[in-house]
Amino acid sequence: MTLFPMAEGNTWVYDAEIASYLGQKVLAQAEGEIIFKMSDVKQTPEGTQGIVTVTQGDTMMGQSTWVLNPSGLVQTTGGLKNVPFSVPEPTLKFPIDKNPLLTWSNSGEMPDGTTGTQTGRTEVTLAPQIDTAVTTVSGVSSTATSHFKTKTNEGVETTTTWFQPGVGIVRLVQSTRVGQRVNSTTIRLKSWTVQHS
Repeated sequence: MTLFPMAEGNTWVYDAEIASYLGQKVLAQAEGEIIFKMSDVKQTPEGTQGIVTVTQGDTMMGQSTWVLNPSGLVQTTGGLKNVPFSVPEPTLKFPIDKNPLLTWSNSGEMPDGTTGTQTGRTEVTLAPQIDTAVTTVSGVSSTATSHFKTKTNEGVETTTTWFQPGVGIVRLVQSTRVGQRVNSTTIRLKSWTVQHS
């Protein structure tokens, strides 16, 4: 059963906690609801491709393009402008237990919203317990740590994404640090409508 069901209209609804810090000072904290929706799903020579649009209320937070095939799952674009990465970012490589560590480097839209370069590593592990907004499930975790550089900023972003077979992304924790500024986001799945391609 696929870890990331890719079919037109698949929708995941999350409880979200978002915060910003400057050193020890809390700049902002908020809770809300974030929605992931899959669109433009099609078969390509590389595999099944789909675009995930992330929204909070009426605001689009970003888009990303994903490709799933028997070798794994990669992200090929990202950011508000859905800019292509020069090299896809690996999220999962199959079989999971034989590919625990992936390394990569590319250019594209960086976490600060500008164009730059980054070098990263992704560690994949089995996750026997994953807390969502409604229950505890088992699945797979993928932790990507990237060191990025743009014309104005250098920073580090760490994103851990938990997948449940047959459901998709059930939890995500992201932290982005530039200097003393840290932005953090945690989302936990609370409802979903998923079909399988």
